[in-house]
Amino acid sequence: MTTTPAKDAPQPIYLINFEAYLRPKRPHKIMPLQCFDRLERPQTKCEQFHKTLQRLKLLRYWRTQRARFAKNLEQLPLPRFLNFLRARHDDGLCKSKTGFEIYCEMSSIHGFHVFVGACTWQRVLWWLLICTAILLSLLVLVMSYSLSAETPTIRYIESMLQPLSEQSMNYPAMSICSMNRISKSQLRMNEWALPLQLLPWLTKRNWSLNGQTRIFGNTSWPQLLENLAPRTCESQVLGCLWQGLVQSCDQLLTPSWSYSEGRCCTFNGTPIHTAGNPAKGLTLRLASRLDDYASSRHSAAGFQLLLHEAHSGIHAATERALLPRGTEAHVMLRSYSTHATPYIDGLKPAKRGCYLSQERRLFYYSKYSQANCLAECESERILQACGCVHPHMPRFPQWPLCELTQLKCLSEVAYSWDQLLSICNCLPSCQFKRYEMQIDLATLNESYPMFQAHHYNISFYCPKHLLLVNMAFKKRRIFDMQLVQSQQLQIKLTEYHKSNSINTIEKTSEHWKIFQFREIRIWFMDSLRNFCQTTSLHGFSYITRPDISRNERCFWLGVVIAAIISAISLVLTSWYSNRETPTVTVIESSHFPTWNIPFPAVTICNFNRVSKTKALMLKEHMRLPPNVTKAELQELFNLTLLPAGRTINNSSLEIYDQILRLNNMTLTELTNRLSPDCLDMISRCIWKGIKTRCESLFQRIVTIQGICCSFNFFATMSNNFPVKIAYQVPKRPYRVTGCGYTTGLSVLLDPMVADYYGTFFSGFGFRLLIHDAYNFPDENSETKVVTSTRESFVRINPASTYATKDIRQMDLRWRNCLFGSERKLDGLKRYSFINCMFECRMKMTLQRCGCLPAYLINNGTIKICGVLDMNCMLETKRFFSRALANLDAPYSIVRNTNDFPCDCLPDCESNQYGSESTMGRLDASYSRNKMANRQDFP
Repeated sequence: MTTTPAKDAPQPIYLINFEAYLRPKRPHKIMPLQCFDRLERPQTKCEQFHKTLQRLKLLRYWRTQRARFAKNLEQLPLPRFLNFLRARHDDGLCKSKTGFEIYCEMSSIHGFHVFVGACTWQRVLWWLLICTAILLSLLVLVMSYSLSAETPTIRYIESMLQPLSEQSMNYPAMSICSMNRISKSQLRMNEWALPLQLLPWLTKRNWSLNGQTRIFGNTSWPQLLENLAPRTCESQVLGCLWQGLVQSCDQLLTPSWSYSEGRCCTFNGTPIHTAGNPAKGLTLRLASRLDDYASSRHSAAGFQLLLHEAHSGIHAATERALLPRGTEAHVMLRSYSTHATPYIDGLKPAKRGCYLSQERRLFYYSKYSQANCLAECESERILQACGCVHPHMPRFPQWPLCELTQLKCLSEVAYSWDQLLSICNCLPSCQFKRYEMQIDLATLNESYPMFQAHHYNISFYCPKHLLLVNMAFKKRRIFDMQLVQSQQLQIKLTEYHKSNSINTIEKTSEHWKIFQFREIRIWFMDSLRNFCQTTSLHGFSYITRPDISRNERCFWLGVVIAAIISAISLVLTSWYSNRETPTVTVIESSHFPTWNIPFPAVTICNFNRVSKTKALMLKEHMRLPPNVTKAELQELFNLTLLPAGRTINNSSLEIYDQILRLNNMTLTELTNRLSPDCLDMISRCIWKGIKTRCESLFQRIVTIQGICCSFNFFATMSNNFPVKIAYQVPKRPYRVTGCGYTTGLSVLLDPMVADYYGTFFSGFGFRLLIHDAYNFPDENSETKVVTSTRESFVRINPASTYATKDIRQMDLRWRNCLFGSERKLDGLKRYSFINCMFECRMKMTLQRCGCLPAYLINNGTIKICGVLDMNCMLETKRFFSRALANLDAPYSIVRNTNDFPCDCLPDCESNQYGSESTMGRLDASYSRNKMANRQDFP
């Protein structure tokens, strides 16, 4: 019997409603578990009051209306292009997310993630905020771009501590114009009987004819100007001294004409290159010749000094100063150089707002400058308006010259010229040099001439009509350290890049062989994919996302690569910029407390280097060898001045040496015995408003200027104070707690006019050297001239530069400066750039002569130069007045050496003391303390 198997029962079918699963789940109300181990806390009155307020109809109505408003806002119709702002009302399973929602969900930018899972009104609100932020960012970018387009270039102070260049520099052009515009001698020579009322008419620029041209007959205007102008170079310049040597004025000075100043006398009309030489500049002896004055624009007699570049003419903005007659003027020059970076060349002139030197050609001047461009433009405007040009304006040879009948047209154009400057399109120069001058005046005394004029009889002129002008640079050009460092760094970087490129090629070939292995390649791709998915850097996650298209991944890959290249470029630019200029000098504050800056050292040097009383006394008591006269002894006294530029024969030096050996005296002892005493020169001292003994404030020191008296001087290891008060001298420089002359130093100086015997100046007075207390006084010091019968107020404007702690930790090759305690100098307490260069010149002098002069610091182990070494001392004295230390090597050789000259770096921390002086006539009768003053005044 066969049995058939029973069939399986059919599987039941269950219907599932998926909408119930997709519908958002409602939260379940779950009662919290009761805690039986402690009693329930009773409700406070505040909680009971709060529940009572919730039952009020007004609050219930407010809650109902708020819920209704939110529901209506959810159903608010939006435009089609804003449908992405409507809430989804799902969890992302029914509808796929858009690319914008994916970006908002993964973005780390604040506000974008709110779009996913937020209500409609929240999305609208955040969209408005994001759009506002984007608009503000674009506005800031547009404003920055507009500002950069208007002013693409900026000018800033590259360095306040960098020494200026040691290379040959252009000495500025100096034009000396007499205040007299018409010469009486020229009028008599041409036999023009001019009435006095016509003389002012000839010196003005706004001429009104009224028939005056008939007086001159057929004389042309250029002839009239040439015939009436005073001969400044020929008759008013009596002598010239250049670089310490008397030279012919005809070779140094050339006559020149200016449209505004007339006939002048110009020095350096063609560029003269000279190494920085602050002590030996240009000295001129001028005679004002009052008897030749016929007409002048000024109410005084003298000269006008104009300072400009050699390739530029005289214009209204030229630096100028008035030099009155009967004075000795010390003109201290300070140069400022503005140079353009290589990036300026890539900009258009309209954007950068300046012209390069050879970018715009001028038809008259050889080099472009804004003043030259305006002068040529004015000449062209006069040619267009009048059909002629002024005889002394820039012009082509074929242009016609104006005659006397056309002066009115010239006057009208000159009057309206200020309103026509904009049509010239004369932009400033991108690279130029600017010169400033500071002038100190002293009363001229002809009994002590500085040099003799070689072709004029000076005794013919009254000293009140003479003028002595000394012009020199205020700051010494020592060497351009940054230029040397940049060139050396460029050479090192070039060599490094050459060697690095070879190593890179070798390493790349080796790595390419390694990456041929498939396992390493797979490992690298997996690591890269894992990094892109887990990193928080924006954009990397989109490269490996599988839910976006290939085009989107390629787009984000390009964005990420561009961002990486931009970041690397910025980092490299910042790195190279920091390598070139690792330190930056910024102005931290202009209200620095006074007591944080030490008071400067004040060194007072008398114009008189040899005391007449002491010289006559020594002349009477000193024994003389046979066949030696008093005149030779007097010449020995003059040798203590160390006059530069002289050479003494050996026979005379042997005679002077015999005189000293016969009297058991050295040249140093003779110099000390002939120099004036400090207590004789300084009669009274007041420090911080308290009368103080001068011998406790001032000490006698030996400088290049001779023996001087110095206050607050701490540069050397020992001091020269008397033994009885040496222990009272402070160990650190003085400081003050306030401003004003009552809190500073006041001294009463006696020039001892009757005691003058040997001097380099032509007047009576003193030189004030203002410098740092730890620096040796030299030509770099701030110098002021204080003349006799004057009360001078010298205001100090200190500037302190300090280095942060990070600077001290930097490598010396990158910071390019030294601290005061990082290097020791022979005989000096603290390192500074000034002291280092002083020590360098000492070593050069010792190497050349085998000894050191008495005015240099000596530790006692080095021989002091005597009379027989006088010629070598006079020769090496120029080391301390010239900028270039290595005089035998050109700058091109010094610049390419591995070590800088003397290995002297600038100071990381320094104090600079700028000064300004004003003076008035001294009269004790106008003081409130008359009786006290009468004890000191004669």
